[in-house]
Amino acid sequence: MARCAVQKDCPTGELSRRKFLSIYSTLFPEGKAGPFYEHVFRTFDEDGSGRIDFKEFLQVILSILHNLRVFVFRQTKSLTT
Repeated sequence: MARCAVQKDCPTGELSRRKFLSIYSTLFPEGKAGPFYEHVFRTFDEDGSGRIDFKEFLQVILSILHNLRVFVFRQTKSLTT
C-alpha cells in the first residue's frame, strides 16, 4: 500500500521541493513547513538538483531515526538520575 502511494506521488522516484512541502503541510498542518523543508533540502539534496532521490531520502530517514534514538536515550537516562 505505501509503495503504491510513493509511486503515485513520486513516479520518477524523486521528491521535489513542491511535493515535499505539500505532503509535509498535509501531515503537519500546524507545523512550520517552510523552514523545515528548506532545512531538509539544504542538508540532504547533495547534488543540488532541487529533488531528493532515493539515496538522499534514506539519509533523511536514517538521520531522523538516529536523532530519535539519541533523544529517547537521553530521556531515559534523565529518568534514572
